[in-house]
Amino acid sequence: MKIVHIGTSTMPIRLHRGGAVERRMIELARAQAAAGHEVQVFSGEDTAARRTADGVRYEAVKLRLPRPYRDYEFLVGVHGRLGGQRPDIIHAHNAPEIGRLSKRLRVPAVYSFDYFRLAATRWALGRTHYRRSLAAYSTLLPVSAACGREFSEFWAPSPGPMTVFYNGVNLDQFRPDPDAAFRTKEKHGLLGSTVVLYVGRVCEQKGADLLLDAWESVRREHPTATLVFAGPIGQFTGSASESPLTLRLRSMEGVYLGAVPDEELNAVYNMCDVFAMPTRQDEMFGMAALEAQACGKPVVASRLGGLSESVGEASGEFFTPGDRVELAAALRALLESPERRIRMGSAALEHARRFCWTRLARRSLDIYGSALSAADGRAPGRRPA
Repeated sequence: MKIVHIGTSTMPIRLHRGGAVERRMIELARAQAAAGHEVQVFSGEDTAARRTADGVRYEAVKLRLPRPYRDYEFLVGVHGRLGGQRPDIIHAHNAPEIGRLSKRLRVPAVYSFDYFRLAATRWALGRTHYRRSLAAYSTLLPVSAACGREFSEFWAPSPGPMTVFYNGVNLDQFRPDPDAAFRTKEKHGLLGSTVVLYVGRVCEQKGADLLLDAWESVRREHPTATLVFAGPIGQFTGSASESPLTLRLRSMEGVYLGAVPDEELNAVYNMCDVFAMPTRQDEMFGMAALEAQACGKPVVASRLGGLSESVGEASGEFFTPGDRVELAAALRALLESPERRIRMGSAALEHARRFCWTRLARRSLDIYGSALSAADGRAPGRRPA
């Protein structure tokens, strides 16, 4: 089966770094290629390039224009790169306009998304344009049930049929590793500390400031505990090395690791005793929390959006979004009970195994098969070869 994955025109695909959408595209493509399928991944970048890794062919389309023109420049570029060859299925990621390309090519397409409040939808013309693009997809794939509910409310009535298709976790990459935990703690001078870890963009939307607020009281009662941040400041494309939030972290004797290379992430997760994900808004899944659970770590998370699905009830402590008092209490509950951390860590491992990419890749083929059946009249549910 020939499968094409397409992201947004502003999303470079990095094999060693990236956010949840890039990870989903790369990991799903790898798993599908490992199952014997022909897989391409298209991205919009500043230079044109082709490369193959793990059986997946990556196609970087050179783009020059600003948005919104860049989106259509990307459509034309992808169409040209396909060279008249029609894939069996197109899987678009956070790029609603790709629906128009699939319609032009007469190729069934499905659409994974974790964001849908597009700026252009503030105007009637923009909303109509995107609704038509979304209607071109065979199936809309929110990354969580919570994401699907919010999408349905925003777009009511829904432009098309939906089924939840979760983000996943690479269980070969993210796994318990006590040796890596010791080495990483030693490297950062944290031997003897109980580590609370945050991984993600260091910004208010992700709740980094809320975590610092809660930590003010927690650290007084747990002086041997250390708060560690890992991730870029603001956006993934940002280059700043410090911000008011990271400076505040350092003032509390915390540690800021910066943006961590992908190959070092497993060791960083293993270093922690508790993982924190205090997002304030727009958290449709929570991939970092799932990666931490795959390393056997209990999670403290806001009960927001998809976090209630990506974090297991038995492997996490939840708090009301934006409530620093509840967040502090949840952190204390785990810091004060090593036995509870061990029990919840074991549950976290079991929960994470439900989201392995191999399992999700198999499910993707069933979804593609249904899309192909709807397009050509074959029996529903038949999986293509």
